[in-house]
Amino acid sequence: MKGTYILIISLKSKKRIKVGSLGYIDFDKGYYFYVGSAFGKSTSLENRIARHLRKEKKIRWHIDYLLSDDDAEIIRVLTFRGRKECRIARKLSKTFIGIKKFGSSDCKCYSHLFHSKKLNFSLFHQQRVANYRHRAQGHGHTSYYRIQQETINRIEQTRCYWNA
Repeated sequence: MKGTYILIISLKSKKRIKVGSLGYIDFDKGYYFYVGSAFGKSTSLENRIARHLRKEKKIRWHIDYLLSDDDAEIIRVLTFRGRKECRIARKLSKTFIGIKKFGSSDCKCYSHLFHSKKLNFSLFHQQRVANYRHRAQGHGHTSYYRIQQETINRIEQTRCYWNA
């Protein structure tokens, strides 16, 4: 499936992380909302999210620097149909603090990563769908990426009815 997603990330402690060309960024403890999309020829939401969940991967995007840290953990994934990445980022920027130019080098948005000290889902009217089945591309074939069972139990695919 193609679409847009929000990764909700818990960061257990304050960190200073070098993020590619953005340089060093100070990340406060708390929760981060990262808005991304999957629309490439061979990219699906399932594959993109599975890639984000892996700790060991080639660093390609700004979010990879944050997610590679041991104190960063994806705790929930929200998915949306259609190209809504920038629209969602603009809505989140009205409520949360954006990290300048993070994840938005290919558009005019201020940011695609937003911070909150507390996690509050009142912005999102959600319906639990099912445990997320994580996939990743193997060597020319589809293979299933295994994550520790405790992580799988915490991450749920969520259909979001928030007006994005």
